[in-house]
Amino acid sequence: MLASVFSAQGGYGSAQSFTDGTVPAVWIGAGFVALAALVALLIPGSLPAPAAEPEPAVERAAVAA
Repeated sequence: MLASVFSAQGGYGSAQSFTDGTVPAVWIGAGFVALAALVALLIPGSLPAPAAEPEPAVERAAVAA
């Protein structure tokens, strides 16, 4: 899509033509990036998994030799 904007507004014919195509394409690209960042911020994050409870310690009886 940005290439379409570039070619519709400017081209490679001269430096001015290149600038005329690049400026609106960059602004549109920046707008899409800003919109994507906003959408990414609105996606709910996952909660951390609950910590597993430690297993009770098993006491071993001392074996007298």
